[in-house]
This record gives sequence, C-alpha cells and structure tokens, in this order.
Amino acid sequence: MKNGEISAQPVQSSYGWHVIRLDGSRTLPPPTFESMRDKLAAAERSNKLQSYVAGLLKGADVQKFN
Repeated sequence: MKNGEISAQPVQSSYGWHVIRLDGSRTLPPPTFESMRDKLAAAERSNKLQSYVAGLLKGADVQKFN
C-alpha cells in the first residue's frame, strides 16, 4: 500500500473487522549483535536443555499414571 491508501478488503482479527489506512511507514535498523547477545544466549541454552531432556526421555522407560 502507498501512503494514504485504504485497504481494498476488510481484515478480520481476534478483535473484529478492520479497514486499514496507511498513514506512513518507517524503516528500523536491525538490532546489533551486542544488543541481542543475552537473548540469543538464552535461546541457545533453552535449545540445548530441550535436546538433552529429549535424549534422556528417548532412552528411558517412562510410564504416566493418572
């Protein structure tokens, strides 16, 4: 869409129906590695933990009781 244009079709969201008008846009610079370092490290730790637990469960005899 160009600035000032209105959407040709209404858009449905979980809040209802909407008609969209583009008033303007801006480009954001990508985040720096330094600003994302902690988030990336946390994601990597989480992935490693999930893989480790999956490996433990694969080799274990797990029984679930109600």
